[in-house]
Amino acid sequence: MTHTLGITGEPERLQFDASAEVSAMYLLSPFVWLDDAGEWRIAVRAVPHAARAADKIARVHLGRSDDGVRFTLDDTAALSPGGNGDDDSDGCEDPTIVVHAGVPRVFYSGWNQQRQAGQLLHASADSDLVFTKAGRVLSQPSRFVNPKEVSLLHVDDRWQLMFEYAIAGRSAVGMATSASLDGPWTPQLDPFVRRTGKWDDFHLSPGPVVTWDHDRYMLYNGANKTTQWRIGWVRLDRTGTGVIERSDGPLFTPPPVTGDATDIAFCASAVQTDDVTWIYYTVSDKDAFRVRLDRT
Repeated sequence: MTHTLGITGEPERLQFDASAEVSAMYLLSPFVWLDDAGEWRIAVRAVPHAARAADKIARVHLGRSDDGVRFTLDDTAALSPGGNGDDDSDGCEDPTIVVHAGVPRVFYSGWNQQRQAGQLLHASADSDLVFTKAGRVLSQPSRFVNPKEVSLLHVDDRWQLMFEYAIAGRSAVGMATSASLDGPWTPQLDPFVRRTGKWDDFHLSPGPVVTWDHDRYMLYNGANKTTQWRIGWVRLDRTGTGVIERSDGPLFTPPPVTGDATDIAFCASAVQTDDVTWIYYTVSDKDAFRVRLDRT
């Protein structure tokens, strides 16, 4: 039986209670999850408002919520620039949290402004989510340039690491596998590619994986050459490495842009409970939302 994914209801704008300093920043890449106690948690990329790109030095803040919409953010960043040589000297971005065997860790991208280069990095954490940086994820040298935006899938005894990387002036989805979250990670073929003449014919970036009745769907971000980013989905095969079907169009189109806003909808995470599936995303690289996702 063929199914499709669709949006139900109206988007809810995320609300953040934070210090004046953090509130004055862009709060992006909302990675949301439920902890073992059933409390809503979030990791966000906090970016200062600045005219120069070199001054937009991102860091990662954590927060909590009772309802998955209004989050109280910590005053102190969980991940700040520096401490991984110079790999993240100018920014810590795009956090993905995974908890395995009771141990949380974060995969994130570090930015070096002088080299104009990003690296995929990771850090372990204690029970209070205090992170200890652990360096690069992918072995060097690597064909994956500026890797970021991690999605993780555990299949049988193997981890699949999927991520965005740069190639020939566009973004693609790369993949590597390992028996352990600590690596080493072995590069694989790209799990899916851009489609000529479609809405995702130029850029691709992976998003979270959701499941219904043992069917795995990856939400992903795609864009055309004019960088109008939208959110779509692929249904993965049992191994998680092949695509069974793929959305013909995006899940939704964001409202028309005004002023200097960018025409972007970009999915960062998903939370599934017994009753509902929520996807968390940003619009125009400045506003964070969640909306209900259903399968029909």
